[in-house]
Amino acid sequence: MALVVRLAAVPLIHQLGYVSDEREYVSLAERILDGNGFVDSNGTTSVRAPLFPALLAATIYLDGGDLMLGHLLGALLGVVGVWLVYGLGREIFADRRIALYGASIAALYPGLVTYSAMLETETLYIVFFLAVLLISVRLVNSPRVALAIGLGVFGGLAALTRAVFVPFFPLLLLVLWSVRIKEGWRWFLQILMAGILFIILLLPWGIRNFGIHHRVIPVSTFAGQSLLLGNNPFSSGTTRLADGFDGWVADRIENRTGRLPEELTEIERADVSWDIAMDYILNHPRRFAELLVRKAHVLLIYPITNSDSYIPAQLVGVLFDLILLLFAAAGWVLSSRKRGWVRGILAICAFFAVVHILLHAEARYRLPLTPLLCMLAGAGMAGFMTAEGRAILWKRRGIPVRLALVWVAIIAVYGFTGLMFVSGEIS
Repeated sequence: MALVVRLAAVPLIHQLGYVSDEREYVSLAERILDGNGFVDSNGTTSVRAPLFPALLAATIYLDGGDLMLGHLLGALLGVVGVWLVYGLGREIFADRRIALYGASIAALYPGLVTYSAMLETETLYIVFFLAVLLISVRLVNSPRVALAIGLGVFGGLAALTRAVFVPFFPLLLLVLWSVRIKEGWRWFLQILMAGILFIILLLPWGIRNFGIHHRVIPVSTFAGQSLLLGNNPFSSGTTRLADGFDGWVADRIENRTGRLPEELTEIERADVSWDIAMDYILNHPRRFAELLVRKAHVLLIYPITNSDSYIPAQLVGVLFDLILLLFAAAGWVLSSRKRGWVRGILAICAFFAVVHILLHAEARYRLPLTPLLCMLAGAGMAGFMTAEGRAILWKRRGIPVRLALVWVAIIAVYGFTGLMFVSGEIS
């Protein structure tokens, strides 16, 4: 089912045309194949993580210059992601039915279907991200060297696909080590092995970056620009900027460096962007707080579509997210016996949400977290299917009122967002 849905989505999605990021990745892949190096249309060499463009280049080469193999690979990766949702749900909840419901929700989730049909990093990153989480759970439950190796390898691949994973992985290793810290050196060495393999996988790209920029850059130079995009007087919280931004930032670059923006190297532009953004944050705390709220709304509530103007797609996205969260809230209530793992899921979601809210946000950035919510929603759906689960939700003291309040809040936020999209106030 998941494969059929994703294959059917390819021609439907691309009736709307390729989006700018897709065109950029195709252009990068073609440059790689032509021997012109990893240089994007802006002339930057280390902004985008390397793995997806390299993989796309391989599909174009094998497909004789066509893009269809890349789309097919995206559909297959989407199916692998659904399978990983099932495996992770089965591992955490030890319940085949919960895992099946969670995977079914992931198979039909509009954003996951849409982006598996697109030439974007999301679907590849989700596979590596979920693989890391699944291996982590299995490693905690049954420490083995093979699992530690897999953790390091898939962690490195995830980081080479999306740079935002780089700071997450050391924190994950620290948490894993603390869970079984009493087991001593054998456990520590397995965690250390995963960390070393992670570094080894990043090392070739890091050496290449050092040769270009003469600085240690594990994956990307984009952090400074991302912080500036999300924190300036012309910011919407996303990559969209009001008129006047270019002149404003050019003046500040010239004041700080004595040079024009186009005269700076890539790493100099990254550094000065970070400095300008931090200066703006420190001197405009109220505006910074307003932008945090705006970015949280964009990241957590906006529908995940590849269209900014097709209202039916936006409404479907909002409605599906609403239903997903209603079931996920019920799943949280019903997961008391697995609360430790569930808290871990929510902590992971919180980490990545905070990173993007501090920098700049797009609705699609929550796609890797959506499968985790699908698992919780699967637990909620399974609960509604049993008399025991319904009794907990409707009759256990205090739970019905709390759950009802959460549901009312969710419905209010999503209803308001849906009205804003329909009215054209936001897009």
